[in-house]
Amino acid sequence: QFQSSYASIPELNLQTAYPLLLKPLLQKTALADAEVSGQATMQLEIQNSEPKSFSLGLKETSIRDNRHKFALYGLNADIPWDYNAARQVRLRYSQGELLKMPLGNTDIRATLDRYALTADKMRLPILDGALHLKNISAAYKNSQWFWHLAAKLEPISMRDFSTALDITPMSGKAS
Repeated sequence: QFQSSYASIPELNLQTAYPLLLKPLLQKTALADAEVSGQATMQLEIQNSEPKSFSLGLKETSIRDNRHKFALYGLNADIPWDYNAARQVRLRYSQGELLKMPLGNTDIRATLDRYALTADKMRLPILDGALHLKNISAAYKNSQWFWHLAAKLEPISMRDFSTALDITPMSGKAS
């Protein structure tokens, strides 16, 4: 029986590792069919057959969904997790797209505490505006995710929005 183990990967080329190692594990996720490049570091500690700690670092990573649903470029992340202690998470990307809508430079900071994520605020640039989130919390309990947040949309050009989605042109702003 598998009791305790520690694994560390100090440098992983994602362009090589994704198709060979990661893609088979991600078949039922949004990352099932993607082009991935950049560098990663990973660590995993298991004690008594339970995860104790995990760390994922991404450096100048690009992820592009082949179905054109999303893309992130210039992605840098520090995602530590520990069963017994809260850890600070940071995720940054220089640009991207979501359903063909351009995403701007973003810097996300949050706290991971066992199976819960919290953040005071996040600003996610979209087109010529942004989505502002605050009082964010997500918790995994009883095999379900529970979310809470407040959101405000900084004005976005409807012309840019309709062009990005390739739908009938609209005018004005949405907020």
